[in-house]
Order: sequence, then C-alpha cells, then structure tokens
Amino acid sequence: MLIWVRVGDDGAHESFTDLDDACNYLNDLGVGTPVGWLSNGFETEIFWGQDYVWMYWGTGLGSFVHELSPCEQAYVNGELLYGRD
Repeated sequence: MLIWVRVGDDGAHESFTDLDDACNYLNDLGVGTPVGWLSNGFETEIFWGQDYVWMYWGTGLGSFVHELSPCEQAYVNGELLYGRD
C-alpha cells in the first residue's frame, strides 16, 4: 500500500511509501498545518471545504483503502508547518 496525496481540486495524485516523504512534499508546497481531519484527508487554513488535502492509504492504483490512523494523523500534525519554504 501507498500513501496518496492530492492538494486541492486541481492537484495531481502523488504516491509515497512513507509519511516522512509525504510530509516533506506537503511542506514544500506550503499547505499548512491540519485544522481538521476527514476520512480521506484534512483541511488547513488554505485548503478547506471541497478544496482540501487528500491523504490516505491506497492501492498502487490510488484506490482508497483506509484513512490514516490517529497516531499517523498526530505525526502529520507535528510535521506540517504553515508556510514553510
């Protein structure tokens, strides 16, 4: 399984083998810190409503399998920084 990430409605689906790589990618994009978790991603101050950050465990084809665990969500909360360059 892979971690799938998509930033907003216009973003492309990107896959990662671990949370560190996914968080580094999101920090490079400056998505900000999660303010609320959804079943397949999270909202930030920048991306919310229908235009949120998708982040979930999925198959090699990107099909949703399950959400991140509470421990994984807490890790992501601690790793994502608002406006990091």
